[in-house]
Amino acid sequence: MTTNTDTQSKPAIPNLDHVQDNPTIEWFDDFALGMRFRSRGKRIMREDIKRFASEFDPQPIHLDEAAAALTPLQGLAASGWHTAAIAMRLLVEVGASGRHPLLGIGVDELRWLAPVRPDDVLHLEGEVTELIPSKTKQQGLVRTKWTAFNQRGEPVYMFTPISVVPRRPVGMGQEDVKRSETSDRQKSSDAAPQAVEAQVVFSSADWQTIGRDRQGTTFPSASSLSLVKGARAMASIRYIVTDVDTSVAFYRDNLEFEVDMHNPGKFAALIRDDLTLYLSAPGAGSGGTAGGKPEPGGWNRFMIVTKDIDVVVGRLNDAGVKFKGEISEAGAGRARLLEDPSGNLVELFEFKKK
Repeated sequence: MTTNTDTQSKPAIPNLDHVQDNPTIEWFDDFALGMRFRSRGKRIMREDIKRFASEFDPQPIHLDEAAAALTPLQGLAASGWHTAAIAMRLLVEVGASGRHPLLGIGVDELRWLAPVRPDDVLHLEGEVTELIPSKTKQQGLVRTKWTAFNQRGEPVYMFTPISVVPRRPVGMGQEDVKRSETSDRQKSSDAAPQAVEAQVVFSSADWQTIGRDRQGTTFPSASSLSLVKGARAMASIRYIVTDVDTSVAFYRDNLEFEVDMHNPGKFAALIRDDLTLYLSAPGAGSGGTAGGKPEPGGWNRFMIVTKDIDVVVGRLNDAGVKFKGEISEAGAGRARLLEDPSGNLVELFEFKKK
């Protein structure tokens, strides 16, 4: 007698040595919502589980069969970070960002769903779930949900990275960006990936398209962005403030800065467009007291350019922001100074309309 179980087909184990055929991606413009990717299979060896764990996650559950048998997992299992590292390798092999480096700003929905055992064969499947073109730069944000499955088709690990991918340069046609007969995909999985220079520059306008209240999104630090090859430098300014936490709230809520780092009471780094603003309590900055007593104030300031200064001033007035003087008009445009909670100046400026 044949049962339904007998006739069910078992999940196919992907070829261990060959990356599966996947969409050809070179630029952000090549992505589409719902686009899917699938990796080759990777067998998890007992000795590799123990080797990884001994260096990075030395817990008995990953190192000793007898000790692991007494745990809730009831046997030796790979470290979750071992699984994550394997998934990352498979993701890179898939080529889901073309020849450009995988530049990530965060990972959402990272979950370990089931133990990974010796001799399990894992493969990775991904689906593009969100595409956000930048409003200010030739690039876009790509969210792809990836799931690792074992040889029985059971999901064991999932994660959704947020990546920055360059857009196709203006004037470049499709024929100019085709890869050479997908030869890169046929190379050995052990071959070193080829690095390709790509200019990627971030702006606060990019993050505003994501939504300021999105949970789990990690904003990049200005220091790391300045190291991206081909990216232009960002200006940095330090203000001494009497209350770091109050100042963080002021710049975030009133002047649309994003919080990059915040050590309550001592230090913070905020980002707006190409400006990084460092806020330090007196004596807490890297310069210390610099031979004197650091304190807020003075006439030095940075400038925020706005398209309609009257609207911005009205909004800030409603929020109780303190201004210094009235709007002044000069040859290039109109300006007004405001004070942060410590008395440091910020200049609002509107270029003269043509």
